[in-house]
Amino acid sequence: MEIELVCKKGEIIFKEGDISGNAYIIKTGQVEISKGEGKQKVVLAVLKEGDIFGEMGLIEDKPRSATATALDDVRLKAINHEKFNELFLKDPASLIPFFKAVFERLRTMNEMLHHGNQAVTARTLPQKEQALSEDISEGKSVNRITLSGVSELAKDVLDNKMLTINKFPFKIGRRSYHTSDVLSSNDLYLDDDQPFNVSRNHFSINLVSNNVYVTDRGSTLGTVVNGVRISGDTPPMLLNKQKNEVIVGGMQSPFKFEVDVYR
Repeated sequence: MEIELVCKKGEIIFKEGDISGNAYIIKTGQVEISKGEGKQKVVLAVLKEGDIFGEMGLIEDKPRSATATALDDVRLKAINHEKFNELFLKDPASLIPFFKAVFERLRTMNEMLHHGNQAVTARTLPQKEQALSEDISEGKSVNRITLSGVSELAKDVLDNKMLTINKFPFKIGRRSYHTSDVLSSNDLYLDDDQPFNVSRNHFSINLVSNNVYVTDRGSTLGTVVNGVRISGDTPPMLLNKQKNEVIVGGMQSPFKFEVDVYR
């Protein structure tokens, strides 16, 4: 069955540990996904219109692994097992967004397992980043994160404008011209030609517990962040306050961006 829901700002859609069953598509508004409570709370993602969450409730009969909270008044479409099976038989193309959400979750889980379920901490950071981590821990909240082009191709992608990032993770990758490419899920698509610099699912910008990271999503050539190359085999890179250079691919890639973190 397909159900339309309206949740008020601050309302909990489901809590960590609740019995699962439905998946949700955001029609309007924003939803925060988090784990833990109080000082132990960790924000995992901020989702907006068109995003899907709770999709694992359609696949496994396990308690919810996180809490979903309405950040403002939101309108949702809820889909249960029966409706999902009906669509699978009658309109399988309509389920492509769900498959993309599942594949992205699998990528994230694989990344967590690879790094021993540990986030980047001050113990693993260079001295410069340790100072930044300590500065962040003092409670200086992130007020704004922006993305702008440095190279000509990067400027063209953004129409020579500065993009404010307000959903997390914000995923960037190569555009695929196959409309049914269920393995690709991005918020910003880059047009690239062979030999490719950009992978289909290249990197993401994440805001977790007031820290801003760039995570390589297992790209072929890696991602260069402030002169340091990261890959799917290395931990996420903690960003500096204000200006950060991100190169999509190798050092010679024509896709060079600036990520600014304002506190």
